[in-house]
Amino acid sequence: MLPEKQMVSEVGHASVPAWRVRTNDNLPKQWDTRQMELLEMRSTAKVAQVENAIRKPIEQATWSIDPNGAPKHIVDLVSGDLSLPVKGEEGIAAQRAGRVSWAEHLRVALDSIFTGVAFFEQVYEYGPDGLVHLRKLAPRPNLSIRKIHVATDGGLEGITQRGVKGRGEVFIPVERLVVYRSGRRDDTWQGSSVFEPARDNWLELMKLQRLNSLVLQRNGMGIAKYKASQLTDRSQVQEEIARGQELAESYAAGEVAGYSLPPGADMPVEGVSGSLPDIPASMEYHADQIAIACNATHLNLTGAGGSYALANVQLGEFIQGEQSHVELVADVATKYIVARLVALNFPEYDGTLPLVTSTRIQVQKDLTPGDISQLAAQGVLTKEPNLEGWVRSTFRIPAPRDLFDALKAKKKLREAEEEMGVTLTPESEGESEAPVAVKERAVFTKNQVTALLRDIAKRGGEVE
Repeated sequence: MLPEKQMVSEVGHASVPAWRVRTNDNLPKQWDTRQMELLEMRSTAKVAQVENAIRKPIEQATWSIDPNGAPKHIVDLVSGDLSLPVKGEEGIAAQRAGRVSWAEHLRVALDSIFTGVAFFEQVYEYGPDGLVHLRKLAPRPNLSIRKIHVATDGGLEGITQRGVKGRGEVFIPVERLVVYRSGRRDDTWQGSSVFEPARDNWLELMKLQRLNSLVLQRNGMGIAKYKASQLTDRSQVQEEIARGQELAESYAAGEVAGYSLPPGADMPVEGVSGSLPDIPASMEYHADQIAIACNATHLNLTGAGGSYALANVQLGEFIQGEQSHVELVADVATKYIVARLVALNFPEYDGTLPLVTSTRIQVQKDLTPGDISQLAAQGVLTKEPNLEGWVRSTFRIPAPRDLFDALKAKKKLREAEEEMGVTLTPESEGESEAPVAVKERAVFTKNQVTALLRDIAKRGGEVE
């Protein structure tokens, strides 16, 4: 068990201090530079599009706690502290007020895909039930970290955060950390961003955007060219040319733009002779390379046509990468959040642990009412529990009612039928003579209703 003081207080902070790289900084300078550059990259259009394409399927997946054979009290503890439902009971998870939100934690944890690594500090407290509960998974921003401490065997020892608001530097040991590391696995524990292979393309894209803007400004309306008047006295030609230069440089199109010239002078606005480089095509090329580097080739498809089969192949490769990200998050959360929570509360327990899990990432197919009816008719939603659970989880069909609640509802229905003298009970399977309509306790079979309708049709639709 941890000392009680550690249950209610944090060691680190979530502030990013204003600082400059120092020559005696123990962390390599490229860490600071890289994190700032990645922050800038993620604010540009194409990179943001790729990031959203990677994020959204993972965030929208159905996350849950798989009991994995663990005792119910351990499963309930993990489920409640992480605000995740138990697998098969989606939609009925009990969240402890003011505690960890898995959805919020997941959004920040996914930053590791784009920054290389994401650090969180685990903060615990004693609950009224006498158990240790997870109070917070506090993010520790990469830009606040001065040093990542690594042991000689390559294992992580902890991190040191820069001090802010008068506080000194703080060291957070690995026992209190949850670390999501993406990409490169080396002894720096810095990971690697999915955008790193596209860094050169992004730099070129930024240059081309600035150049394209400059080309449009300079060549969109042409360039003014001043010609001195032949009537000007030779001694004043240089002065006229100097003033003409100032006039040409200050010339700009507008509602009130205009200029006046001395007799014989001229200032034509000339366009570009020949053709300019196709800058937009180069910009499109480098933007496409960013998506290709992240295995998001399908984002480069436009309305210009192409093969749907090829598009499906590209999307399939992207989904495989998504599934890898999901499994990384689930594995880290199970090993370093669930395992520690169970160890703190039940140090003698050595059985299997509940697992943080998610549905597989796939192209979501929306079910129609006909699809659901077909599933029910085939018994998929009523007979085989494992298959039914998979179908409900995959297609996000709500969990069935509890058996006790269903029986109570059926009892109320029968009582209402008896009181009103009308039954809504459907025709039983395989019984052609089952009642299909009741009014004032007059019961008609299916064959009787059919014969009645035929008789009405013979008489021209008139009913006595």
